[in-house]
Amino acid sequence: MITDRAARFRRSASVMALLIMFWFAVTAAMTFAPGATQAATIIFPTSALMNNLPDSVSVLRWDRATASVTSEDRDFVRRLYAKGAFLVLPERKAGCLELDEPPLRAGTQAKNSLRALREVLAK
Repeated sequence: MITDRAARFRRSASVMALLIMFWFAVTAAMTFAPGATQAATIIFPTSALMNNLPDSVSVLRWDRATASVTSEDRDFVRRLYAKGAFLVLPERKAGCLELDEPPLRAGTQAKNSLRALREVLAK
């Protein structure tokens, strides 16, 4: 019975670790799309990297674990990796899931649909 619990725990821990690694990989890959982000977080920045940043990159915040940088250059993430960055993740105002507009409530959506239908019928 103890062996079954240990095996289930190891299996669950392995699945969670794989999911977290997958999430980091997808997020890091998103930064390679040209113009995907104007601000990024560098994980574990070295002093050599921070002292040798591309000219178009500005530092917003820098500590031992992370550095927040920004640039108008569409390809600045590639240049950060070329300079020796370990991991660069996109930085967004609203966190991981940034939506352009807040989702409509069901009631509001129904009212908008009825209003559009009345306008079509009135023509």
